[in-house]
Amino acid sequence: MKKLFILIVMLLSTSLFAQKKLPFDTLTNKVVFRTIIQLNTTYKADQIFSIVKEWFSTNTKNFNRSNSDKNANGGNVLLGIQKGNSTQLDQLYNNTQPLKFQDAIEKKLIGKGVYKFTGGSFGCIRVLFIEYDIKVFVKDSKLKVEITNLNYTHYNQVSMAQTQIYGFNDTGDCTSKNTIENLIKCNHCADDLEYLYSYLNYDMSILTTNLKTFLKDNKKASSSDGW
Repeated sequence: MKKLFILIVMLLSTSLFAQKKLPFDTLTNKVVFRTIIQLNTTYKADQIFSIVKEWFSTNTKNFNRSNSDKNANGGNVLLGIQKGNSTQLDQLYNNTQPLKFQDAIEKKLIGKGVYKFTGGSFGCIRVLFIEYDIKVFVKDSKLKVEITNLNYTHYNQVSMAQTQIYGFNDTGDCTSKNTIENLIKCNHCADDLEYLYSYLNYDMSILTTNLKTFLKDNKKASSSDGW
């Protein structure tokens, strides 16, 4: 009984540790990066909606993001390992039309984002593609951004075959394909996962900052073009 209690405590501690690394919404039991962007009163809902729609529809690089893949190169060169050609995978995940849904009456937009994370040569995580939703809710002078529904697929960096993150069988919490909520239950590869979560936190903040800048820049442009 004592051993069972210790095991339960360890599992709960691991889960809570992971949840602290990513913003976890206990009401929905999902990872949610949530941001409220407050603007001045000159921003009306219709104008914000239009600018956000333009944001989704231009510069698709914002929605095809990645960390640098140089992390995997040093060890591969040292060991003489040839890294696989990821061109086909990159094309498979190429997100050419990020805007997926828009409702001008409810002032709601949903876009898709893709994040490619390349890990190190010796760790558990090699090449990980994460697909996610970007939900934007608009009101006069403010908007709410929610990045959620994160789903990942993991690949070997040499063969580019889909492969489990840890273990001999592609099952369980460290499987090759699942939700991010399932991945945070993985009790292995703690350093690699912490590294991934840190990158995600940083990159999602960069994405929302980009939207803030886009809103301000395009508001200035629309008010100064003489129309």
